[in-house]
Amino acid sequence: MGSYISNMKCPNCSWKGCVVETWTSGDEWAMCQRCGYDYSSERGERKNPVGSWCCFITGGGQIGSIEDSKTILNKLKEHLKQADLIDECWFTFKKGKQWYVHDLIAERIMPFGRFWILKKVIGELEK
Repeated sequence: MGSYISNMKCPNCSWKGCVVETWTSGDEWAMCQRCGYDYSSERGERKNPVGSWCCFITGGGQIGSIEDSKTILNKLKEHLKQADLIDECWFTFKKGKQWYVHDLIAERIMPFGRFWILKKVIGELEK
């Protein structure tokens, strides 16, 4: 089953980098890596998450919405313990009007926009 990936403006937080994957079957999935907005043509929308999370290991990864900010840090730390080759592990959260990223590998917190610019620069350098 084939698919293509595009971006759209998130209907929840207005970030323009919301990922949309559309399969040839007509099914769609969308995920905002800033606010955690999640849509699937099979299950509908998850509109009010408190953020998103990401763990990438060599060869694949997982992303998802955060609905309970109290347990996500412990869950991600468990991911870090279980895998040897984790490339990225982070989650987003909102404080006031600003979105932040807590990078668990670098052990730092930074504004979401700055984090995304660093990811783009590092990606270009690795080419």
